[in-house]
Amino acid sequence: MRTWASWLVRRLLRLVGWAVQWRYARRKPGPVARVLVVAVSGIGNTLMLFPFLHHLKQAYPGAEVVMWLSSPGIRTMLEGYVLVDRFVMSGRLSAWRLDQWWKLVLDLRRHHFDLLLAPHSIRGFLPCLIVFLAGIGKTRAGFNWKGRGCLYNVQLVAPLPYHEIDNNLLLLEKLTGQRCRGGENHPRLRV
Repeated sequence: MRTWASWLVRRLLRLVGWAVQWRYARRKPGPVARVLVVAVSGIGNTLMLFPFLHHLKQAYPGAEVVMWLSSPGIRTMLEGYVLVDRFVMSGRLSAWRLDQWWKLVLDLRRHHFDLLLAPHSIRGFLPCLIVFLAGIGKTRAGFNWKGRGCLYNVQLVAPLPYHEIDNNLLLLEKLTGQRCRGGENHPRLRV
């Protein structure tokens, strides 16, 4: 019974995803003023986003970059970082606390983001559903990990055979059309 129900839910979500992609495929992409980067995992995955954020600022130089974080410790680490303009904090989300995540949906909706980027760090279905319900704009880009990325209109199938940093840069390459991986342009993390 459980496998049949999960199969049905996956099929329904795939249909919803196709309808959403068809709807947004007809829109012309405009200028990007606000970008939301989802980083709701640990400190290691957030550190691996530094090259991604570097290339994101190069691709959209005038855009305001906002990171959705779940840990206040990561926020204190990133507060002086030049490539992130603001933070949205959610704390640890529970699937059973509807009031908690509905408050986050309303908060995200209030910011009117033009672009959502969900790199490797968004593996659960609840964050995907939250950004979908928040109505985040023209483009939502992320990885389709076990069919959970059906609510994105630009997606890569995960897992890819590369390192997580390269996977994130590959997502940005697919979105912008600019080469990000390798070469002299590739940022280095200096400690």
